[in-house]
Parts: sequence; structure tokens; C-alpha cells
Amino acid sequence: MQIQSIGSYNSYNNYQNSLNKNTKQKTQSFGSFSADANATNQDDYAFYTLIHKDYFKMKGSSTRIFRELSSELAIAKLLNPKEKSEIKILGSADGSEAWAYAIAVKEAMGDNAKNVKVKGVDIAPYMTELSNTGCLVLSSIEKDYANNEIFVSHDKSPLKGKGWHKYLTKTERPEQFNETLKKYPYTKYIEFDPVVNKTIGNGLEWYDVNKEGLPDVQFECGDMRKSIKPNNDADNQVYVIANSAAYLLQENPNDFIKLFMDIKEENKNKKDVYVVVGNLENRFLNSSVMGFVMSSHINALGFEHVSDKDLKKLGIKGSQEAASKIYKLKNE
Repeated sequence: MQIQSIGSYNSYNNYQNSLNKNTKQKTQSFGSFSADANATNQDDYAFYTLIHKDYFKMKGSSTRIFRELSSELAIAKLLNPKEKSEIKILGSADGSEAWAYAIAVKEAMGDNAKNVKVKGVDIAPYMTELSNTGCLVLSSIEKDYANNEIFVSHDKSPLKGKGWHKYLTKTERPEQFNETLKKYPYTKYIEFDPVVNKTIGNGLEWYDVNKEGLPDVQFECGDMRKSIKPNNDADNQVYVIANSAAYLLQENPNDFIKLFMDIKEENKNKKDVYVVVGNLENRFLNSSVMGFVMSSHINALGFEHVSDKDLKKLGIKGSQEAASKIYKLKNE
């Protein structure tokens, strides 16, 4: 399949020209998407980091554990617990999403969680070092996500109340992070969250992830575009590009679609193959800001949304939202 160059569209060129001229302005926009420089709107924060002139240094702060809870629980229940599966997080940042999927799998599969491996990949060395500490910087926002009844059943939430403390325990700054801070001074942004305007000890805390019974979780440094190769031992493969693949728009938007092409090519022999996108990707995929609707390219490659009805049967609250962001590859 040949991809028409997105970069040739005037809308994208105009956006890049505008971005270059207006990096010092308080508000920037792209089509119908806008983000205030104060980043008080959580939904726009990932986009805010994307267009900010220092986004590469700041982007780790935009990752939040459980922010895609409906999708995380959906994937955990879609996978066959008795088969081997790998969940690969592309653009894993501080490790929040990887641990969220690991916890969701444990809640959904119990002891069968051992059949799942979670692997995070991020291009930033300091992010990989942070992920490998097994610790996270969290605020009350993450707890709100875990308690959100829109996404989790009121009487069966795996994370409400004691569930949060079952997996996350307050801790001190890990020594490994001190070493990372010496090498990469800008990692100080990890301990400052512009969304809630809080710092460590004042609304933000370090948490240690209780790994007992969780799937094996590993992190490595690499480019998401070159990290598609699946786990050969796994029957099923999941790729998570939630609120991370949008960064490709900064360089070559065609790479966004090519991710799906490479995933299809590399997973011809897998039983079930899923791709999970985030809020930001979903907005781009189903808009025409690039001159056409990008989701049509993905559908043409053989990726279809999972069924909303199927997710409802699995007990996923927010099933419609989850279904809109989870693609399944039709392997022939």
C-alpha cells in the first residue's frame, strides 16, 4: 500500500511554519486542537507537551498511570489468560503505562498473569533509567483516574480504595534517580507537574510499585519506529502507542501510518494482534486536519476496531471509548 505524503498538505506545512514562529506565544493550536501554556486542562496536556519548544524534556510529565484505564482493562480481558502474550508499550516514558497494563492483567487473569510479558520502549535514555527504578512520581490525579466510575464497575473496581494501596506504596526518591539527575539535569521536571502545579512533598510523591504476582515488566531504550519486532514466543501481541506516537508528527507524519504497516508485516503468524492508541492519536486519526482521515489508511491495512458489544460482555465500563481506541489486525 502506498501512503500519500502527509507532509505535502498545506495544513501540515502551515502548522509547522506557525509552530516555528510562535513557540513563545502562550497559546498554540493545530486545527481544532488547542492547548494553553498553563496546561490546566488534563485532556490537552499531552498535546501541550508536543507543541512546547522544550517538549522532549517535558514529555515524561504527560504520562499518567491509569489514564487509559478502560483500554487497559479491555486488553487484559481480551487476551486469553492461558496463552502467552506480550504487551509492548511504544514510547513508554516513565513506565506508568507499562505498570498500568501489568496491574490490569494481574486483576483480570490472577495467577495466569505469568503468561504475559510487558515491555516498554522509549527513545530517551533518562526515561529508560527512570522506568528501571520501578518507581513513579504520582499525584491525586492518578488516583482519580483509578477511581473513575465511568471506566470501572462501581462494585468490581480493581483499583478503588485499598486496590490503589495494594499496588502502590509511598517511598523516597530512588538512588538510581539521583544518578540519572546528575547526568540529565533536566530530569528535575519529573518532580514538578505543571498540570497540578505541585512538587515533591507538596502534592507529588514517589511511589514504589508492588511487583508481586505481576507480569514480567522490562524496559529498554530505543526508537518506537524500530521496535516493532514481536516476541517470538508469544501467541498474541499487543502494541500500545497511546499518547506517544503523536510525537512522530513533529518529524515525519508518514511514520505514524508506517507503524501499522510494520506491525502487520511482523505479526503474520500471531493469533491475535491488537494496537491501542490514546486520546490524542484517536483525535488525529478521526479528523481531517491532515487533509484526509488517517483512520481510512489503517482500515485499508486490515485493522478494525474491536466490538463495543464484545467489550460490554466482558464487563468493560466505558466500552464505547475503549472500542474506538483498540484496533485488531485481521490476519488471513
